[in-house]
Amino acid sequence: MRETRKERQEISGGEADAMAIVLDRMMKEDKFVPDFITGISRGAYHLVAKINSMTSKWAKIGYFNIGDDKADPNKKVIKSSSFDHDETLSGIRILVCEDDLRSGLSFIAVREYLEKKGAEVRTMSFFSHPFSKAAPDYIFKKNIEYEVWFPWDNLKQLAKSKSP
Repeated sequence: MRETRKERQEISGGEADAMAIVLDRMMKEDKFVPDFITGISRGAYHLVAKINSMTSKWAKIGYFNIGDDKADPNKKVIKSSSFDHDETLSGIRILVCEDDLRSGLSFIAVREYLEKKGAEVRTMSFFSHPFSKAAPDYIFKKNIEYEVWFPWDNLKQLAKSKSP
């Protein structure tokens, strides 16, 4: 049985910046100005930083530590976040970013967590795949059939190769 490989597209830092500008325009057309911007996984923080640098109002940056739900493989759970100590987020506008949205399970977990606390949530991603269960509010390109590789993915590979 021969294994089939998906085509891989490498995205340069400049291309990622250009895509972030397009996403920022979408958000501005929607008149959404976040109080907080948070990302899912390390790769999303490039998008978080870029969007934050382009907004007229600097947003606070949050984080999420997400893991697998041991009881349900089709769900993710929030292990910890910068919002844990907030009983309510009523009236707070939060932008959740991801670079490459595959399953969408982390996106769904974060959105549900924040909305239960009363936040107004919008989501943003460079890419999504056809099998993703989440639909971002702002997306550069959806339903891609190929793997994407960002400059920061090289850093993740380097970190893995140096760990014992």
